[in-house]
Amino acid sequence: MRLYEKISPLERSDIDFAEKTFVELYPNNNELFKARFERYKREHFGE
Repeated sequence: MRLYEKISPLERSDIDFAEKTFVELYPNNNELFKARFERYKREHFGE
């Protein structure tokens, strides 16, 4: 989080806006990420 603290408040609001927009567009983004991660693990590590 240190990097976030060094960013100006204006840029922080942009980051927060982008994050909020992403969450609204992909409400199940954790599930999407987990599925992609599991597939990646299987393909690269055979688990």
